[in-house]
Amino acid sequence: DVADLESEALHDYWLGPTRETENKALSFEHGERTIADGARVRRSSDHFVLHGRGRAGVLVARLVSDEDSASPGGAPPEVEASTGGASLGKARLRQDGWTEAEWEIPALAGDVEVVVTALSAARFGSAHYWLYMH
Repeated sequence: DVADLESEALHDYWLGPTRETENKALSFEHGERTIADGARVRRSSDHFVLHGRGRAGVLVARLVSDEDSASPGGAPPEVEASTGGASLGKARLRQDGWTEAEWEIPALAGDVEVVVTALSAARFGSAHYWLYMH
């Protein structure tokens, strides 16, 4: 749970340079429901640790495109997730609300650092990361 200090501490979330004003409560319509969540915005990257249990899984991220953060040419921003320097894949963020991106995670024998990086000098906001084990 990004922006929750206890959860961030449990997963060694690297806060990096940030300001109090970059920790926001956001809400967006998603179909017929509203999803509200706390998020850290204006991020160029997120770094945190997954505690492995020897099984593969799926990492799900609730992300949001930062205001005025389109990639060159006006395309929505993209992020890339990686572990140990190996790419897990990319995700293009919606311009108008939450994006829930998914990446397959190989079997985790121990603690693994995950890095989610904005591409093309874009910025993003992160609200949640979940790991669902297979």
